[in-house]
Amino acid sequence: ESNVIFNRYCLGDLQPDGSVTFNDENIKNPDPIVFNSDFTVANMFARINHYVDFQFAAAESITLTAKEINLNSITNAHFTKTTAGEVNIHVDGRFLWVGGNNLYLGSSTGFIDSFYADAIDVMGNPKTLLFDFYVNKIDCASTSFVSDNGTISATVNLHINKLSADGPIFNFGTTTKLKDNVINIDFSSADVEGLSAGEYEILFVDSWSEGFAEGGSLTDFNINDDLLNAMGIEHNFTWDGENLVLNVVPEPADVAAFLGFAVLAFAFIRRRK
Repeated sequence: ESNVIFNRYCLGDLQPDGSVTFNDENIKNPDPIVFNSDFTVANMFARINHYVDFQFAAAESITLTAKEINLNSITNAHFTKTTAGEVNIHVDGRFLWVGGNNLYLGSSTGFIDSFYADAIDVMGNPKTLLFDFYVNKIDCASTSFVSDNGTISATVNLHINKLSADGPIFNFGTTTKLKDNVINIDFSSADVEGLSAGEYEILFVDSWSEGFAEGGSLTDFNINDDLLNAMGIEHNFTWDGENLVLNVVPEPADVAAFLGFAVLAFAFIRRRK
C-alpha cells in the first residue's frame, strides 16, 4: 500500500475580509478524480484550494479504503456516486477536514451506501464550515464538528434515504458541537413506501459527547419531516440525550385488527378453560 497525494492550486485574489475570490477562468470545469474500481491506499492526501470532485464511476461495487484521508484547504469537496451499484468508504483511522469549507458526501441522486471512520476531525479555523451528508450508514468512534479555536461549529445536514430498524443511520460516537448549533435532518429523499410501525434510530452520540441537550428536548435538531406528513404517516421523534428516534405509529386499521385478534384469542382461551 502506498500514499496517494492529490494537489491542485488555483490563483485567487485576497479580499479585505480575508476571504479569497477565484477567477472563474482558472477553475471552470476541473476534471473529476474518478474511481473505477476498489481503491486501497495507506494514506490519501488532497490539497486543492478550490474545488474537487471524487467520483465513483459505473461499477457493481466500489470501496475506497485508507488508513487515513486528509483533505486540506479545499473550498468545496464532493464525493459523488455516479453508479447504480454500491459505494463504500472505509477509513481505518482519521478522516481529516483541514482548513476547508464545504464537504459533500453523496448527493440527492446518489447516496453513498456506507461511510466508516475511526474519527471525523475538523482542523484549522475556517470562516465557514458545512458538512452535507447523503449517506445511508455512517459509523464513527468519534466526530468533531468544531474548529480548533472553538468558535465555528459546522452546519451539518443529514439526509435520509433508507430507514431501517437495525441500528442508527448516523452513529457519530463521541461527538462535539457547539451548544447553540442545530443538526439539520431532512426526510425529503426518504423511501417511506410501505413503512411499517416501529422505532427507527436516526442518530446516536455517546454519553461523552458535548454540545447536546439533555433527553426530552429536540432543540439540537431541525427536522424536515414534510414528506412523512404529506404521506399521512403518523409519527413523532424522541431524544434521550444519546439517541434520536423516529417513532412510526400504527395505522388505526392496524390497531383495530390487532385488537380484534386479541379479543378472539381471549375468547378462545376462555372457551378452552
